[in-house]
Amino acid sequence: MLSSFKKTLFYNKYLIVIIFSAAFLRLFRLNELMPFIGDQAWFYLSARDFILSGKFPLVGITTSHTWLSQGPIWTYILVPLLYFFKFNPLAPAYFTSLVDVLTVFIAYKVFSTLFSKRIGIITSLLYAFSPIVIIHSRIPYHTNLIPLFVILFIYFLSKWFKGSLYAFPLLILILSILYNLELATAPLLFVFVAFFIYGLYKKNKWVTGLLNRKTIFLSFFFLILVMSPVFIYDFQHGFLQTVKFAFWFPRRFLEIFSYDFPQQSSGIWYFFLNFINKILFLPSAAFALLIFFLSFTVLFLRSLKDKNNNYKILFLIVLVPFLAFLINNESSEAYLPILFPQLILMVALFFDELIKIKKTWLVSVLLLIIIALNSYSLLSRNYLMNQGYGLTFAARMNASKAIIKKTKGNEYNLIGKGEGSKFESFTMNYEYLAWYLGKPPSHGKKKIKIIVEEKNALINISRIVNK
Repeated sequence: MLSSFKKTLFYNKYLIVIIFSAAFLRLFRLNELMPFIGDQAWFYLSARDFILSGKFPLVGITTSHTWLSQGPIWTYILVPLLYFFKFNPLAPAYFTSLVDVLTVFIAYKVFSTLFSKRIGIITSLLYAFSPIVIIHSRIPYHTNLIPLFVILFIYFLSKWFKGSLYAFPLLILILSILYNLELATAPLLFVFVAFFIYGLYKKNKWVTGLLNRKTIFLSFFFLILVMSPVFIYDFQHGFLQTVKFAFWFPRRFLEIFSYDFPQQSSGIWYFFLNFINKILFLPSAAFALLIFFLSFTVLFLRSLKDKNNNYKILFLIVLVPFLAFLINNESSEAYLPILFPQLILMVALFFDELIKIKKTWLVSVLLLIIIALNSYSLLSRNYLMNQGYGLTFAARMNASKAIIKKTKGNEYNLIGKGEGSKFESFTMNYEYLAWYLGKPPSHGKKKIKIIVEEKNALINISRIVNK
């Protein structure tokens, strides 16, 4: 008992240091270096309109497949944040950053329970210092709460698989929230359904026992509670978000067998390599890829010998979203947060395997190198701003002030120019900031046109007056 207490105290000391480090890396210079693109501002404007005019949104921003929209839950989260902080555009970024700090703690608690305290502490350490995780946590966007709910999904799926019936309604709740946050989380629903069918076939109690009033009521209650805005929207728009989407995804899967799919998907492999580089070890893609493949091998071998099924669950939750990501063939980082927790956990299992074969010194050295160089690479490169993550918040705020100055107090239209300007959301970040500063653009036709162009990491503002 004394030994167990000492071990717990040992891990708790490390956890406190990890959490404070995670908070520092996520909050440092956030007011200057926060990314703020037009798609983020779409949600800001939607939340603002709800607060000021009661315009209730049933769905969120459209996806890359424009007949589909994201769920509205991120707008609903923004509403109290913007209202209580007087529409300050930085408030949601502090919220997502702090939620991700909480996720570090939740990762430790969950994976300590499902695996071991050592695996829990290594996972929380790697998650706290993962470059892409840190960068995404600093972006106030609908995708950045996904890792927290993926961890909870893993936890309750394991609990349900082991016979805990209370976990089933909570899985319905979590899947509904994930769907609302990002449609690309749908592969987790396939994992859930696969386990359900397996349990039904085997007539396991964790499926057959679900036929009780309390479980059925809670499951439907959580589903309706979270999904009701989407259901209302679907009744009005031909069931695009549910029925059509449910049929579209399998059809998309069949495209993997098409003749030209390998050529179409060739670019996705480079994108995935870049992702592995950013999630594990920013200074070296080759080292990150080596660790990834070794970790995947360890996970696969452990899942074959697994007795309590936690490794099998993890293997499926790594494999299925990755295959879906490949099939969808979209080089967008918005689809990646669904993979953050389980890939990092997978690497933690690899390090745990090294410790088991008496290589503790090697693991200690590798972890120190990873966290030190990841931190240095991020801080020295300003969190990769202007290196794939757009212009800084400070630059966009200054540009918005320049826009207002060029209007000379007159009403004006805001027009985008150059790369990306074909998208409706291109100028929405400037629109929100100009509104926040007290001089929003007009949506009616005006003589004064303020042109915004982003080129070579610079923002060019020009003024045209039509007669």
